[in-house]
Order: sequence, then structure tokens, then C-alpha cells
Amino acid sequence: MKSDEKSARQKLISAVSLFLAAAVIFGITLLKVRGANAGEPTTFVGDEPWYVASAENRYKWQKIVGKIYVPAMIFKELGYEIRTSSKSVTISTPSGEKYISFSADNEKAYTPERKEFYLRSYWFAHGVLGVPVSTVCEYFGLTFEIYPTNAKNEDEAKAIRISDGKHKYSFTELLRIYSPSLLPPETTAPPETTSPAEVPARAYLIYLTFEDAPNQYTDQILDLLDMYGYKATFFLNGGALEEYSATVQRIIASGHSIGLHTMTQNSRHFARDIWNFIGELREENELLYRLFKVTTRLVRAPDGSRTSSFVISPEEGELIESLGYVIWDFNVDTYDGYGYSAARVAENAIAGIVKNEVPVLRFHSGANTVKALPTVLDYIKSNSDQFSVAPITPAAKNVSFLK
Repeated sequence: MKSDEKSARQKLISAVSLFLAAAVIFGITLLKVRGANAGEPTTFVGDEPWYVASAENRYKWQKIVGKIYVPAMIFKELGYEIRTSSKSVTISTPSGEKYISFSADNEKAYTPERKEFYLRSYWFAHGVLGVPVSTVCEYFGLTFEIYPTNAKNEDEAKAIRISDGKHKYSFTELLRIYSPSLLPPETTAPPETTSPAEVPARAYLIYLTFEDAPNQYTDQILDLLDMYGYKATFFLNGGALEEYSATVQRIIASGHSIGLHTMTQNSRHFARDIWNFIGELREENELLYRLFKVTTRLVRAPDGSRTSSFVISPEEGELIESLGYVIWDFNVDTYDGYGYSAARVAENAIAGIVKNEVPVLRFHSGANTVKALPTVLDYIKSNSDQFSVAPITPAAKNVSFLK
């Protein structure tokens, strides 16, 4: 009798343990990487990054004995069903006609075609079942990719993607949007249709930068720059890219540089969590690529990286730059967006040019800018033996309030 009671207790404990493990698996939430507390994503499903909502499983996949294992729940993102029982965890098509089951002892697997065969699986932390991704993808006819694409085996992978073949972006394009630091530096730089003007040996280099473009004034600014033959850098408002797509296309085609200025310019939102800011940089880069097939690493926070409502700390700056971005502030504020007269704005700009060895002028894209800009460009042109103008590139030494 005691033996029967002991056996019953053991069965009950085993069943409860398996139930809890299954509950944990089903309870895991897959979150899109949009300002979440994680670094650059290294796991992708189709055209989207994702991660398991657990600090211990932040990187989503593990290399074990030369093979890559992923949480079984990743396949739910592609429409597959995940079922658990006291003996197995099963990944199946919605109809259930095609499935692969992994035994609770991690030693065997089952399919309709092969009743039982050896296939290793592993329990990750927090009851997450890790399955061999290449084997599962091959069985269901899914695409499995690793980066670098020329890697000889799975053990060399830095990022992975599974897909049902309906994705819009190549794997490299996806990494350019979400994980630029994984790519060689030259592949993440924004396209340059023209080379920056050569700077005479004694000349000072000037960077003309414009924020909040594109809008109704941007084409007038572009007309003036064309007239004087200068290239500038536009930190673009992501929320206006679609409405003024023709203007953005003109900026790019004319050889100007582009930078990220976030989607909303909501400094208070960014101040609450630096990942809110990073999330909008990623979102804007994704939109740039979708609309114009370009991305950029250049970044300027709204009003710069140190304001009364949003301050990027040195540690946060290091994080942002570790993700492949380059922060550009300014050392000459023309105050063209603060109600000053056009004459005063031009005076501010010229005074800053004289004062700084490498002036980075901050303009907006507004009516006052259009009025003041000819005076500033006339001054530069009349002193062309001293000054040269060029667009910012990722390789240029940046001016940042963080330094």
C-alpha cells in the first residue's frame, strides 16, 4: 500500500512539473524589438526581430555542440501550433497533419513519417524547450538563414532568421535596419551619390545641418544649396517621410547626407527610457529603407543630446554608438526657430563660423531659415579661400555634447 502511495505521489509530482513547464512555455510573450530592454536583435522571423521576454533568454538561441537551438515557441510566429503533454512538446501545422514531437526526456522525436528516432532537444532556463532549428525548418519546408552568410557552419553564426519565404527584405537588408553593428562598416554607411568637396589645406570645414525636414520649406532650401553648389546634412523627421517622399528623394539624389531625427521628436517619452529613443531610430531607418532603399547611421536627438527635457548620459551614448549609430550635435545654433529676425539668424551663423575651427551649424527647415540662408551662403562663398562645405559622413569626426 505504501509503495502504491509513493508511486502515486511521484507520478503526481512528475505531472505537475511537466504541467508547470508547459505553462511557462505557453506563457512566454514574444515581443517586437521596439525600444525593449535588449541589445541589437539577433533572431528574426520573416521581416521582424523578436526575443523571449526573459533576461536569461535575451539572445533567443543557443549554440550547443555546433548546432543552433531555438525556443520551440518561435514557430508559433509563423502560424504553427505548439502543444504540450506529460510526455512531449509538439510543433504542428494548424491541421495537425504534419508535426514533430520532442520527448520530455530530450532524447527522441516523433513524426507521422517516422514513429520514433533520435533527435536531441534541450531545456533552456525557465522551462523553455530548445529545438534544433535547422532540422525543424527542413522538416516543415521553412527557410533557415545564418549571418555571416558565408559561415561554414552554424557554430559561426552571429544572427539567424527563419521564414516561410514571404519576407520582403534580404537578411543583410534586415540587419542593416535593426542590427547595423553586425555588418562590416562600409555596408551601413548611407549612400553618397557625390564625394564631399576637397578641402584646401588652409580651409576650415563647415557642416550645414538642417533639422525637421522634410516640410513645405525644404525644397526652397534645396534650391538655395543647388544655387551655391553646397552639400548639407538633413536630420529627417520620420513622421513626414511619406508625405514629402519626393523631397526626400531629391535630398538623397542631390548628394546631401541624411540623418535620423526620430519619428515623433517626443523628448519626454525618450527621457523615460532610452530604448524609446533607440526604438524610434530603428523605426525611422526601417521606413527609410522601405521608401527609398537607404539607411543611415547619423543621429541627432531633438534639440541635441542635452536638453531640459531629454539628456543622453555618457553610458547611454556608448550604448547608442555600440548599436552602430553616430551621434551628431552642433556647436553653432543659429536660433532660426526661435522667433529671431532673419538678419539676427544670419549674424548668429556667421559669428559661429568665425569662432569654431569646425563649425557645425544648426538650422531648421522653416520660413526664417529660407530668408537667412542666402546671407550665410554669400559669406561662405565670398571667403571660399578659407572655408569649404561638405556633408557629414559616418567616418567624419563627430561633434557631440557627450564629449
